[in-house]
Amino acid sequence: MGLCCAKDRKEREIHLKKVDEIFTRYDENKNGELEVQELTNFLRDAFPGSQLTDEEVATLSAEFDADQNGTIGLNELRAFLRCYDAEHSVMQRKSALVVIDVQNDFIDGSLANEYNAEQIVPIINQIRDDFDLVVISYDWHPEEHCSFVESANAGHVALQEKDQVGKFEKFQTVTLLDDPDRAGHAQTLYPRHAVMDAEGAKCHKDLVLKSTDLAVYKGVKPNIDSYSAFFDNCKANDTGLRLMLEENQVTDVYCCGLVFDICVKSSALHGAELGFRVSVIEAAWLGCLSPPF
Repeated sequence: MGLCCAKDRKEREIHLKKVDEIFTRYDENKNGELEVQELTNFLRDAFPGSQLTDEEVATLSAEFDADQNGTIGLNELRAFLRCYDAEHSVMQRKSALVVIDVQNDFIDGSLANEYNAEQIVPIINQIRDDFDLVVISYDWHPEEHCSFVESANAGHVALQEKDQVGKFEKFQTVTLLDDPDRAGHAQTLYPRHAVMDAEGAKCHKDLVLKSTDLAVYKGVKPNIDSYSAFFDNCKANDTGLRLMLEENQVTDVYCCGLVFDICVKSSALHGAELGFRVSVIEAAWLGCLSPPF
């Protein structure tokens, strides 16, 4: 368990810079999108000697055009390059299921979902073997955490609203003061939840876990929350998930779990930003305010 900080952040920045340079090179009209001819130029360079037809270019484009707008944006190019084996000029795909926060406190504990979050557990169990890799993401907080209303009311959190100590209410938004680790920012206060090693932080008893599963832990530092399974809320720390997926040559990430509005959504957006092909499994998530599809 741990956080990937300066070294991994530097490696990520170098990789993203290289992708940016490729994108800029082929975005000849500088409109922030690779249009048909620009994409054709890129693909024909990516697959030298293949003499791609217009139909083949259209097929490849549709495969990575996530928003189906007929062009390829920067994040979509990142996803393509994760799948592209430059040495052999072929596409390779590998999938990972990221199971987010299917923990007791989010099901029948201090942050229980009113729509019976337990119902997604058998669905996750049913689909998990369809993926090459399964990663379990845990909300994993110290006893006194900046997201806990109890910690704020006890004066254990450095807040701009220090005159309200003892009067904070759950789901109130406050402002965390700057500290050496991260900038000041807004924070929602929640009831104490997912405390490290406590019963509420354990996965639901019926969720299938296997020895081959990998795990990431988020929100482990007392001064910063982490909705995303990839980063904390200020992107000051990397949870290690990106490196974990890259070491396993994962190209396609499928997110499920609790809750869609916050942690699932944040994880999916960050995954796409990092260049993974990301999908959210509709039957296997629940939100805070609305029932599932």
